[in-house]
Amino acid sequence: MINIERAKRLMKDYGFDVLLAVSPENVHYVTGHMSLPALLVRGFMRGALILPDSKMPILITHAIERQADIKVETKFYGRFYAETKDRTLPAEGYPSLASAVFEELRKRSITSGRLGIEEDYVPCGFYNQLRSKLPGATFINDTGIFKELRKTKSDEEISKLVKAVEVCQTAFKAVLDRLAEGASELEMVSMFKQATAAHGGDAKFAFIAAGQRSWVPVIPPSNYVPKKGDIVCFDMGVSYQGYNSDIGRTVVIGKPSAKQIHVYQALLKAQEEAIAAIAPGVRSSQVFKEALANVRAAGYHSYNRDHIGHSIGLEAEEEPFLSDNKEVLEERMVLAVELPYYIQGLGGFRVEDDVLVEKGGSKNLSTINKELVEI
Repeated sequence: MINIERAKRLMKDYGFDVLLAVSPENVHYVTGHMSLPALLVRGFMRGALILPDSKMPILITHAIERQADIKVETKFYGRFYAETKDRTLPAEGYPSLASAVFEELRKRSITSGRLGIEEDYVPCGFYNQLRSKLPGATFINDTGIFKELRKTKSDEEISKLVKAVEVCQTAFKAVLDRLAEGASELEMVSMFKQATAAHGGDAKFAFIAAGQRSWVPVIPPSNYVPKKGDIVCFDMGVSYQGYNSDIGRTVVIGKPSAKQIHVYQALLKAQEEAIAAIAPGVRSSQVFKEALANVRAAGYHSYNRDHIGHSIGLEAEEEPFLSDNKEVLEERMVLAVELPYYIQGLGGFRVEDDVLVEKGGSKNLSTINKELVEI
């Protein structure tokens, strides 16, 4: 996924001699390899080295992945055994991830200089081991470089994000069918997960809450069955081959009240105008301020948000955020644009779409109906 030449230019700009990625998302981004053990096993660690003289990154992972189909140069640590018809085949590598990183650097005579490491992520034990092996190196947090690299997407990444949106929308439609049959929150979440898996995705999250529960932004599903007049608030995310969607919709059981319609229309109009304002070169703060002003102009003077959206990619919520910051939007960013509103006694309202920043403007990747849905 990574543009290695761009990474090297940033390394030069930041003054790094080596970059080390450790978080699952950044290792995936650097190498293109999505490790199932890293997703499933707590404490499973990998690393990816970007070296100034190499055209490809180096993946360092546990020997359990020796048989995996990995497209980049790979080194292993630890032990794993597999049986064949004739004998046991030991898969053995370096003693630890830290020793593997050290030896691969030592082979290339890189034992000093400025080493970039994800200080926001690495466990203390690994960090201390590596520092003891490389006393001549200066360790500097490289999280900012990876954020810079990942904020714009390649064609392959955009294709996976589009697929994640499609799967999420298909699963949402399946949930609406269950809701029409009188499903509880728990049954709707279960259906979302089933429908997502059936279409090749992984349900990253599904916050589905109804009635008085819907005004709480993040709440576990219950056995509550929505009744006439209830708002049902949907905040849904699907991962497809590691890339995430994030979509929000609002449903009413029966005919919506005048108040429900007015609130939702204010949010929808502000969100659509925010999407229309998104384009390369536009400041995030401009989109943010205008969206809040539009909701307040509709009569909701206390409406406030820290942000009205964020980037999506290997994580469901990434930087940059659509907030009052200095960020300038760039072509190939993919943003989840959201204007939720939570009102005690009335319910939770959410409209959220995934939007590609493209030349001259933006494209909404979410294609399902955004009007207030009546069941």
